[in-house]
Amino acid sequence: MHEYVHTQTGLEFVLIPGGQGLLGSPPTELGRKEWEKSPQPIKLQPFLMSKYVVTQGVWRKVMGTEPWQGKEYVEEGADYPAVYINWYEAKEFCQKTGLALPSEAQWEYACRANRNTSYYWGENSQDLDYFHCLEFQKHVHFCRNTWEIGQQHASKVGRKLPNAFGLHDMLGNVWEWCEDIARKIRRGEFADAPRDWRKEKYERVCRGGSWWDEVWDCRCASRSMEHPRAKGSGLGFRVVKALDF
Repeated sequence: MHEYVHTQTGLEFVLIPGGQGLLGSPPTELGRKEWEKSPQPIKLQPFLMSKYVVTQGVWRKVMGTEPWQGKEYVEEGADYPAVYINWYEAKEFCQKTGLALPSEAQWEYACRANRNTSYYWGENSQDLDYFHCLEFQKHVHFCRNTWEIGQQHASKVGRKLPNAFGLHDMLGNVWEWCEDIARKIRRGEFADAPRDWRKEKYERVCRGGSWWDEVWDCRCASRSMEHPRAKGSGLGFRVVKALDF
């Protein structure tokens, strides 16, 4: 496994090998939502992706702010995910550091790590009986090992098993912003929101599920659509870096 440390931020990156894969989920996948894509082939060049989501410590070092401070359902600490970050703020972080948000294709390709199953360790959502849910908990922070046992916040990064590419917390803990547009905002949506929200034309893609979600929302193909100014205790981001060939 090839790793790289980004000097400015201290973020650890892993090399994601180029190759072919599938983006999306079959109609039979348990938990599939209507806005998920049908399986389609993708081909990507190698790139670097951060091993963990951007943490509070890294965000504070680069941006000098603490957007999560005093917010509900947040545990503060350098190794916890930076949350209450909207899409524009994540983009500003990227501009300051020379990094980027992953495309949706990059995110899912990296998450799957050469697997075409619901979860990157090789299981499918329809197979999750009690035993397999115990196995699931070795890999994912989700509602049954956080919210339902009294932990009402995201967990420190890197506490669960990584996928085959060496990436941690790709499923669960916090949803992750992607670069992509999800859909056009319909007229009348967010009518009661602040004025700057009403100016937006498109929602953005988030991937991976969070600490308050169930198993079927923490699949490799699971996707959410959020207003780019949305913030929350279960919404963060990780970054990618292009390779210089």
